[in-house]
Parts: sequence; C-alpha cells; structure tokens
Amino acid sequence: MADTGGIAKPDAKQLAVRYLRSPGAKGFWQWQDEGQVVTDTSGITVIFMEELIPILSWLAPRGLPRFGSLVLLLAACRDNWDMPDDGRTGVFLLSGADHVFGKTFSDWPLVRAGLENVNQLPPQLRNTLKARTCLCDLVFEYSRDRLTLDESLAIVTYLKLEREEGVFDFDPDWSSSTFYLRDDLRELARGLPRILPETVEILLTAGISEPPGDVTIELPPTPSARSLIAQLHDDEQLGGLMAVARDLLATVHLPRQLADPDSLPLGGVSDITNRGPLDRLLISELAHDDEVLATRIALNEALYLRREAPPRQSTDQRTLLLDAGIRLWGKPRLLVCAAGLAVAAASEKNFQIVAWRASGKTLQAVDLTTREGLLEHLAALEPDPYPGDALIQAAAMLAKADDPGEVILVTHQDVLNDPDFRLAVQAAGLPVLFVLAVAQDGTVELHRLTPHRTQHLSTASVSDSRAKAAVLGLTESTSARMVIPPLDPEAIHPDLPLILSLGQFPLLLPPRAKPHRMVYAPGHGILAVGPGGRLQFQADLEHGAAHLDDLVFQGNILAMFPTPEGMVHIPIKSGKALHLVTCDLKSEQCYRQELTPDSGKLPGMAMSGRYLLTTNKIQVQAFATDGTGLVASAIRPAGFVWRHSRFFTDQEGCWYWAYVSADQIKFKLFSGPIMPSGKKIMTLFDQHSAEGPLALVAGSKSKSPLIKQVFAEVVDANGAVLRRVSDIPLEYEGDFNFSPNGRHCWLAADSRKKQTSSYPIFGLDDYHGSRLYDSVNMEPEVGQALNHDRGMHLTKLMSTGVTADGTLYVCTRKGGRYFHFCLGQKTGHLMFLPLHETPAPRIGPQAMVAALFLPMDGGQRTSQVRKCGRWPGLGRAYIDRRGMLHLVSDKPDFPQISLTLVTGQCAAWTTNGKSCGPDYYFRPGPRPHDDRKIFDLLTEFCSRLPKFRGGWDVL
Repeated sequence: MADTGGIAKPDAKQLAVRYLRSPGAKGFWQWQDEGQVVTDTSGITVIFMEELIPILSWLAPRGLPRFGSLVLLLAACRDNWDMPDDGRTGVFLLSGADHVFGKTFSDWPLVRAGLENVNQLPPQLRNTLKARTCLCDLVFEYSRDRLTLDESLAIVTYLKLEREEGVFDFDPDWSSSTFYLRDDLRELARGLPRILPETVEILLTAGISEPPGDVTIELPPTPSARSLIAQLHDDEQLGGLMAVARDLLATVHLPRQLADPDSLPLGGVSDITNRGPLDRLLISELAHDDEVLATRIALNEALYLRREAPPRQSTDQRTLLLDAGIRLWGKPRLLVCAAGLAVAAASEKNFQIVAWRASGKTLQAVDLTTREGLLEHLAALEPDPYPGDALIQAAAMLAKADDPGEVILVTHQDVLNDPDFRLAVQAAGLPVLFVLAVAQDGTVELHRLTPHRTQHLSTASVSDSRAKAAVLGLTESTSARMVIPPLDPEAIHPDLPLILSLGQFPLLLPPRAKPHRMVYAPGHGILAVGPGGRLQFQADLEHGAAHLDDLVFQGNILAMFPTPEGMVHIPIKSGKALHLVTCDLKSEQCYRQELTPDSGKLPGMAMSGRYLLTTNKIQVQAFATDGTGLVASAIRPAGFVWRHSRFFTDQEGCWYWAYVSADQIKFKLFSGPIMPSGKKIMTLFDQHSAEGPLALVAGSKSKSPLIKQVFAEVVDANGAVLRRVSDIPLEYEGDFNFSPNGRHCWLAADSRKKQTSSYPIFGLDDYHGSRLYDSVNMEPEVGQALNHDRGMHLTKLMSTGVTADGTLYVCTRKGGRYFHFCLGQKTGHLMFLPLHETPAPRIGPQAMVAALFLPMDGGQRTSQVRKCGRWPGLGRAYIDRRGMLHLVSDKPDFPQISLTLVTGQCAAWTTNGKSCGPDYYFRPGPRPHDDRKIFDLLTEFCSRLPKFRGGWDVL
C-alpha cells in the first residue's frame, strides 16, 4: 500500500452519510423507504434517489453544494409545492413543524420570492430531470459553501456503486439548533435571483446562462507593401525610408497595356439581337410611331445592337527583381529598396507581386510586407556589378509559367548604361522589361526595354533631406538622435524640460494631493486634485494616475461628489464666483461652467440626483450639472435652522432634508429629534449613489440612571440599524459632520474641550462633502494610493553630480544620504539605489563638481518645478512637483532625460521616445523595456560632467 504520510483518506461512506443526513423528525424533510426517496414530514415526495444521483453527478466536478439548499430548490420544482401564507415569518414549511423553525431569518424574504419564482416556471422548465439539473447548476454556480472535488467525487461514486439501504439517518444536532437551515437559506439567497424564464430556457437549449452578445471579429489586415509603409511611418530606424517610398509612390506607375479592359465594354458591334437596353436600339426602330414601338419592345420584336466583348486581360502577374550589387552600396541601396516598395504598393490592387533579389546566378525571395523581411534584404550585399545571370534565371523561370506577366528590375543608373548588361537583357529574351534606375543624386528614372529600343517613361527625384534622414535612420545610433515629440508651441517654456510641455504626460505617476482633495468613485477609481490644480485620475491601484487636465478656476474646493456613472462634480469658490468642474472618468474628459458670479459666503454643498444643491442660512439653490445653470431656488422655511449641507431642524428639533423634484426644491421630514426606537438623532449625512440621507443616532446601553453608557448607530429613515459605531464619545453634544469621503464621522471642537477628532465608519457606501478637513482619516482606497511604495519619492534633495564610477547621484538634504542610478546586474533594470549608509561630505557649488538645487524664481509655468541645479555651460537638473528629476543638456540635439526618484526599479522617459520602468507607470498592456538604452544616455550625459574629486574612499 502506498505511503500516505500518515493522513487517512476519508471514507466515502462516511462522507455520503454526513452529507446526506436529514434534520430529523422536527425538520422539513427526511429520508423514506430505506434511503430511496426524500419526502417532507407529511410524506409528500420531493425527489427519488435515482433522480438525485444524476444531478449530484453533474454538480460534483465543481463541488457539491449544501444538500439542504438542494432539497429546498428541488421541492420548489414539484407541482405539489405549497407555500403557506398565514402571516408567520420563518422558513419554508413542507410539514406542520413550524414550531421548530418559526424564527425570523433575514434572508427569508429573498428566498421565499425566489422559490415562488421557480415554482411558477413553465412545467417544461422545472419538471424534467434535465431542467432540474440546469436549475441547480444555475443557482449554485457561485456557491461559497461547497465540498472539495475529491469529497464530491467520492460521494457520487459511493451512491452509484456502493450504496447501502438504510444508512442515511437524521442529524441529532438539528433538533436543538437552526444553524444548518440558516446557512441553507443564505446559499439560496445568493443564487435564486439569477432564475429567470428566459435564462433557464437559453441554458436548456444552448448550454449557456445568457445569450451571447454581438461579436465583432476584427481580422488582422492582409500584409502588404502599402500597409508596411503606413505601419512603419513613425519607425525610428525605417521611418525615413518609408518617407522616400511614399514620395515615389505617385511616380512609379507602369503604363497600362492596351489589352487592359476599360471600365465599360465600349468595343465594336458584333451582332444584332432582339433583347438589350433601350440606349442600344437600332436607329431604324425609332422611325415607328409610339404605339408600334412600344408593341415591338413588349413583344421582343425590336432590334438592338450587341457590343463586342472586351479582350481578356493579358496578365495579372508582376515580378519585381531587386539588384543588390556593388554599384548599389551606400545611399543608392536605400533608393532601390524604396523604389521597389513603391512599385509593389502601387501594383497590389490589380496584380500579384513576387519580389526577388539577384544573388549571383540564383534568385532569393524578398518579403516586402514585413519589417523583418525588409531588414533582411537591406543586410544582403552582392559583389556583382550587374544582375545579368539572375535576369537570365528569372526569364527561364517565367517561361515555364502560363502567364509570365511583367518584369520590373530596380537597379543603378550605371547598370542600365553598361553594354554587358544590355547583352544579358538580349540573352534573357524577355519581350518587355521595365527598369527603375536610381542615381547617386536621388534621381529615379523609369524605362521600358524591348529587343529593339529603350523608351524613357518618367523621372522622379528624392530630396537630399529625405535621403539623408533615411540613411541616418539605419546608420546613426538611436541614443544620439534627438526626436522631439508633438508639442504645443504656446505651452513651451525655454527654461523648463520639454516633458512638462507635452499635452499628455507620458508616464503614470502616484497621485500627489492632500487627502481632502482626493475622492474614490466606487467601480471607477480615484480622482485627485494636486498642486497647481492638476487633475489626476487613477483607475486602479496597480497602476499610477494619469494627468487629465488643469483647473482653470483657482480657488477653494468646496467638495468632490462622485456618481455611480463615473462622474465627479467639484464645486469651486473662486473669489466671489461659484464654479463647477465635472470630470468624466470613463472618457477622461473635464468640463467647466460658472454657476453664479456671486455666491456669498461659503455655502453647504450636496447632490440631489443630477442637481447640485447650495445651501446657506437664507436659501437653497439647485444647479443642473449638465450646464443648464440655475434650475430652482427656495427660501428657507420659517422656523427652520440650517445645520449643514442640505439639512435643517425646526423649533421642535425635527430633522428635514432638501431635495429637487420636478425642477422644484422641496423639504422632507426625516424624523423628530427622538426616533421611534427612543434614540436621539445627532446628525444626518448623505449616502453615495442613493437619494435620501442616513442618520447618526445615540442611545443608552444601561437602564440605570447612575451608569451612563451611550452608543451610536447609523440608521435609515425607517429606523433600520445599518451599523453600530461604538468608538464615538457621546458624553457631550458636539458638531457632527462627515468627511468628504463619507466614511468618517467628524466631531468638531466642543466649547469645553478644545479638540477635534475623527472616527472611522467603514463599510457604508455613503458620501458627504459639506466640509473639508485636512486631518480626517481617509477611506482605504485613498490610503493605499497615497501609501503605495511607488509614491515614496525623494523630493528633499540638495545636489546632484557624478560619482567616481561615472554614475549620476543625488544627495538628500536631511542626513546627507547619497543615491545613484545604476543598471541591475541580474535583472538589467534601471535602478535607483543608496550608495552607502554613512553621512557623506557636503558638496558645495564652488567645487564645480555638483549642481546645487535652488528654488525656482519667476518665469512662466514655474509652479510645476520646485528647484533647479546647473552645471554652467554643460546642463541643468530640475526637480518638479511630481517628484521627478529632469536632466537637460546644453547640447541642443542631446535627448532630455526624466527619472523617478523611488528607491528600487526606476521609471524613466527621454525625448527621443525611450521609456522604461515597472508596470505601475504605464497603462495596462505591453510596456517598453529601454533600460539599457536610457542608461547609455545617462552615462553619456554624465561623461560630459566633471567627476567628484575625493571623499569616496568608503565606496
């Protein structure tokens, strides 16, 4: 017997008995006939064992659900189902033993409605064995309380092969507890809402629980030379070559042969027929009068001309032969490749293109539809002065084809003038040969060669700048080439890094904002308002925040209201005017509007549907968030005292809340100062994604007047308790409010106790934004975003320079710690790591070895940059308010480098389009890995700077 490590394998019989045992005589079902049938306590059949085994076999691969839940569902499928409705609350009763299960279950209303829905299904959707199996599969698909796969398979195997009679007994613990039944009801409460007639019908017929949506299959485009030119338009290495090919595309069209058909068959007359279009009637037919002509046309007696059929197109094949000989080394080689691409792209609509490269006496296939094929052809070099032997080989190959088509040779102008090449053309015996000849000066000529003469067809010219760009793309190192991304000319500042002038910041960064200027929109992400009014949106915690826009209205942010649709409304008080900024998190767009030019004192803010309510001690105003403006206004009712947000109390202490209905502001009673349950209302607050407030109430734990034990609860308008809040001290009455994220209660300073405190109320999805405080605790999502390990940027830096090893370092102001950028030996990632843990000597600007960071002063958009350091005549280093280091060389064509200052793997971006870093800094999908290229740029930048002299003995 195999060694099991001392762990006994569970016995299948014990598993089956434990799983299938009934609750006993006091339960709602039991086994009868020696375990062959499940019945209720009155003897009504629920299901037979032979019906149950196939259902369990189907459910076993995903784990068997609770058997009590399964019995309840199968009982609802029977026609003899009975749901008593005598006013009792409790569990489903198939028998009269309601005295056992007569307690209240919170999940029961949902379960009762679901079971009634199952019983009301058409018989064909619940009576057959297949229908019951589908119902069980649908209800328990997301069940949380399942057996393991091994246990489930063991039970099913035992029931099929080894089942014994009379082994299923009742559970002795059931008679004293309803614990098992409560779990059965909860399992059904999760799955029964999924039962819909159309869903069950689709599952029975198609095997899926919901109809498939519209499927749009996007087939990849067929590779072609034209698509390759478009695809490599912005390629660093081949972009210049593609630009030359586009210039030649309009000038390399070969003349159409005379046998090619015209768009209409306008040949001669071949016959006369009695059928045809009216425009081909014989002229003599028009001599008849109208009635006779109409009769002849109706009886098919009129005569028509029949046009001659057009001649068949003689060819649909073109063979492209590219020369790679010694005359084409250098610039003409790129021109030959560009001309060949242009010919292939211009011919693809009507011809089949086959490209070959002349290689001695053989032909090598050339793929002009992929980048790899193009680079492979550019890398091939041949010593032959002209492709004579290859031309003869191509002629022999085409002679065997039914349709040899046309042959286009792309070569050098000197080859065309070579007498030996002319003899090779005559020896090949091609009836027609088109030659594209390129010259050193960029001229491209198209010729038509026949055995008797040479005909010049067209001439094109490639500019020197185009040709030079193509050559530089393939010969010069990309790290030394400056490629400026698209910029807004009006946003460029000569004293700032170019990355700060981009319309869209290339990296995702941690949201940098104060907690009260961040809000979490459930299901959408986090919106933060950073320094300078920068709007940052973080879709998930696995990636950083994208820069959406900059606030035009600089002022006091009064609140931040998220909506379930992914909109965030931000009212801003700028001077005396009240503005509203709306951010659409789905489209990442921002909209601005002015609500009122004079809003008076700071009002209370609240959302009522799609309206923004502004409330003060005098009136309530409603503004539409869609730009309509002021919709309604109402004066505070007499005797009402404004508390906060949109909540009021009257002289009797009753609480009211304002809302918008039918473009009118109305006031609704929430409750008196004392709830019906005897609890005192401390304050009201709004709840996110739901109209109508919640209340914070206080009550007493002790009935003794000598012992004062109070507690706080969150209740709705009906008095239902949503949460117990035990940590809030209620020994005195203070000013209760809620934090902007809506999940923390704010207890303002009491006249006797000059202090403020905040208390968490986690779990509710509520939101209130009447007041903003810096010190309130934030909700977990915002806390995780702020405390992410990628958000710990070093910003308090003193200087930067070059180490003795030639790496760039930065020195912190506090403690004098040194960090430098290096390349990981194992991972190859660009890293930002500490040099040592001991304090290093201070580096002064007089040593000309380091750039000392000094605050920025004056200038346009300098609010984006905190400090700047300079190497006179060599370069500059900037620290921006995002926590990044920017290096700008005084050499104009050298790329600028932007680096994150987070210990560990570093993220970087350069103005020649290179970037690297962890996934956190990029949107979901493939990310670039240019660590080595950026480190080479960084090394080249450091090589221009003076190195630190002395003081590095400890390194």
